[in-house]
Amino acid sequence: MALFIDPIASTSLRLAVTGDVDALIWAVTDGEALKANPIARQILEKDVLPKYHLTLDSDSSQIWIPKDPSYNLFLDLKNVKAEYLDPESILVSKAIKAKGKNKNLVLEALASEKFMSLGDRIIDEGGDLEYFLGE
Repeated sequence: MALFIDPIASTSLRLAVTGDVDALIWAVTDGEALKANPIARQILEKDVLPKYHLTLDSDSSQIWIPKDPSYNLFLDLKNVKAEYLDPESILVSKAIKAKGKNKNLVLEALASEKFMSLGDRIIDEGGDLEYFLGE
């Protein structure tokens, strides 16, 4: 979903349409982040996402975020703040954790030259850059 929201990724890459959202959910109480807060998750699943015909990915708890990510503000309401992971970090995660199904996407991102640190970050995280460039 974040790749669709991001103006550079959404105009530079051919993205497959998806109906689910990968999300790490925190609730902040008295300045303390409570990861995997069940109330916040329930609100997201039952009230927010259905309005946009989306569902929460059941594997969201398995999200892996590479080193040095940045986040972009998407929504800032009184009781809800939503940020999305920068597209380059998403692409690194896809290259490391699901390289087979994301080979074309990562190769396209590398070729676009819009994500200048992507190759270096894949290598830094222990990924196989040759897998994407080898053919």
